[in-house]
Amino acid sequence: VWFVQPLKTVGGGKPTAIGGGGPTDVPTAQAHRWCDRVVDNPVVIVGTDGSGTRVVAKFLAMLNVTMLVERSVYSQMDVDGTSAGVHFTNTIQRVLNHTHSPAYELSDLPADLSQQTLQVLDPFASSMRRNACAALDVPTAADVAQLEGAGAGDHEHEHDHEHNHEQLWGFKKPDLLNLGPFLTSFFPHVKIVHVVRDGRDMAFSKNQAALHKYADYLYPPGTGTGTSADDGSRESGGGGGGVDGGSGRAFGSLLAEEKKVLLWQKQNHDFAVWGEKLGPDRYHRVRIEDFAATSSGIQLYSNMAVFASNGNPFSATWADGAGEAAAAAKAVAEDEEAARVEAAAAKMRAWRERTAAAEAAAKAEEEEAARAEAAAAAKAVAEDEEAARVEAAAAKMRAWRERTA
Repeated sequence: VWFVQPLKTVGGGKPTAIGGGGPTDVPTAQAHRWCDRVVDNPVVIVGTDGSGTRVVAKFLAMLNVTMLVERSVYSQMDVDGTSAGVHFTNTIQRVLNHTHSPAYELSDLPADLSQQTLQVLDPFASSMRRNACAALDVPTAADVAQLEGAGAGDHEHEHDHEHNHEQLWGFKKPDLLNLGPFLTSFFPHVKIVHVVRDGRDMAFSKNQAALHKYADYLYPPGTGTGTSADDGSRESGGGGGGVDGGSGRAFGSLLAEEKKVLLWQKQNHDFAVWGEKLGPDRYHRVRIEDFAATSSGIQLYSNMAVFASNGNPFSATWADGAGEAAAAAKAVAEDEEAARVEAAAAKMRAWRERTAAAEAAAKAEEEEAARAEAAAAAKAVAEDEEAARVEAAAAKMRAWRERTA
């Protein structure tokens, strides 16, 4: 783990990483130029809020992938942009306000919005690159000399240098699921790990982040939700029953659980449509539940290692402790999965109890209304009968008086 340092203070190789690292003999200005041009291949972990991305980050860190982490969110193994002065939520909201989906390209955005977003995110990208260089203790003087000797106009071999280094690095920022095209713009050789958690679990999770942050931008007020989760085409990027021009129930009228599962579906589906276009070497999707599975979990760990390491997980950098790392990460995942299953079961029981109580209350109200209606009808009949009896008695009295008279 490397704790991210502010952009204005970090220099190529100058600070010291946790567990190693040290200063290089490269001037800071030259190191920055090298980092900005060469270090563009992070492993980036994304997903909707509460998907379990922390398990993946811990696993990669155990396999000697240097994970950049900000101290303020260390418990989440996350970066939040604080060190670079970037506020992601506002930036993402501006983009989604135009796209209403994570599936878009920079060319789909208005030029001013695209340029403004690139300018906002540039300090973050620079911070990640330069912190990566400091953490990996690169570049060396030979690296800089080789790159600058090729000339500023020679970009053909520009990225050969980073591929010669076995050190791997990355970071976790789940919300970047909404900024995929910007991510690939800043890091042309990025490898994206897309973590997906069971949508039913997400629907009943206490995590309300996506609902509060992005619901109004993915489903603008007044937007319909469609009538089926199968309405949308995967190839079209339609979100599988997502925004469809106003058909179906209004998003704003749905229960919170319904809203959350629709947001989960739309964000993950649309990002998968976009991500798969990058190809299997740059986009890798995992189900977090599989990390705790006995059989599929082993294969998942293996696949993850191959993906993150450019197909060579058994290099010298990765060899030490790889088995222990997989076992430790699997144990973490199993514990979290057991807790998740129990929590989900408890939530489902509570939901069923609330539903049963609500149904019982509704039934009681209906029965009470029926009793009141029946009582009112009976009373009306009794009143009519009483009026008829009074009239009949009065008629008899008149007749008796007439006979008597």
